[in-house]
Amino acid sequence: GTSSNIEEPTPSSLDAEVTWEFKWSQEEKSEIHGPHTSQQMDKWAKEGYFKRNAWVRRVGQQGDFYSASRVDFELYI
Repeated sequence: GTSSNIEEPTPSSLDAEVTWEFKWSQEEKSEIHGPHTSQQMDKWAKEGYFKRNAWVRRVGQQGDFYSASRVDFELYI
């Protein structure tokens, strides 16, 4: 028979928290800052801290950084 009692895996709050790293330039040697919480990144974005084009990505992800102006950090809070 089929069981309707399927448990959804629930991530711990620690796993669920997304953190971010950023840099001020796309150059490979550019210093990476972080990790920072989504709350902190959202606060900085709203205060205009990333006006001079910061590049961000989620901590733990390899690959490309994205323009901070295109990321809605509020979605991750």
